[in-house]
Amino acid sequence: MLSYCNGDCSVEQLGKYRAQRYRGIEATNPNFFFDAGSLSLYGAASFLYELFPSSNYTPDETAIASFFGVQMNCVEWEYIGERAPSGWKNRIEPYDLQLTGAQIGKTYQVEPVSTYVQLD
Repeated sequence: MLSYCNGDCSVEQLGKYRAQRYRGIEATNPNFFFDAGSLSLYGAASFLYELFPSSNYTPDETAIASFFGVQMNCVEWEYIGERAPSGWKNRIEPYDLQLTGAQIGKTYQVEPVSTYVQLD
C-alpha cells in the first residue's frame, strides 16, 4: 500500500489503492465476493489519514509505516514492530461512527467498484 501510494496516504490515493486491490483480487479469485458490508474496508483505510497522522496532522509515510511496524530497507518493506512515531499526537476530536461513515463514502467515491447483493 505504501509503495502504491508513493508516500501519499490521502483520501484520493487510498481510494485508488482500494479500487486497484478490488480489481486485482476479482481477476485472480473466482470466489471473490464484495458486498455492501465490504465497504467497511474503506472505513479502515480512513484510519490512516484520520487516526495515524504525523505531528502536523497530515498523513505521511513515516508515521504510517511506524504504526504498521515496517521500514524500507532500500529494496523492500521489512517488519520492525509496531509503535507510535516520535512526535505523534492524538486526534483533537474523537473519531466516531458517523465520521467513519462519511469517510467510507468519500474514499469509495474516488473510484467506485461494483458491490454484489446476495438475495435469500
